[in-house]
Amino acid sequence: MSVSCAHRVTWISPAASTHRSWFISKYFRITVVAPTFYYQTSGIWAVFQKDILNEEYLQTLGFNHRQVKAVLYAKEKGKLTNKEHQKLNNTPCITATCELIELVNGFAVLKVSEAAAGTLYHL
Repeated sequence: MSVSCAHRVTWISPAASTHRSWFISKYFRITVVAPTFYYQTSGIWAVFQKDILNEEYLQTLGFNHRQVKAVLYAKEKGKLTNKEHQKLNNTPCITATCELIELVNGFAVLKVSEAAAGTLYHL
């Protein structure tokens, strides 16, 4: 189940896109996706979805249980290496490499930093 929080916008301005950009920049650190804006008779509302990097959401993207475990590990530790993926999931090097490549290609948030001894993956 995803967790959302709603913030009521109490002002209305012709420059709504400016305010939308301000909201997105202000709350970007607590949300992964852009907020949804909607209007009700009580005013304009902005709904911010909290952390979507959870097991359920990652499975909906089509990742297997080892890849989900790797992303959650990278989220917790701040980084992931091929060696860590191998130890975490008890997989051979080639499997870990293929799964990490799939994560990079299928999940834009996972960045890659090349190093001489190997590749470092981080969110």
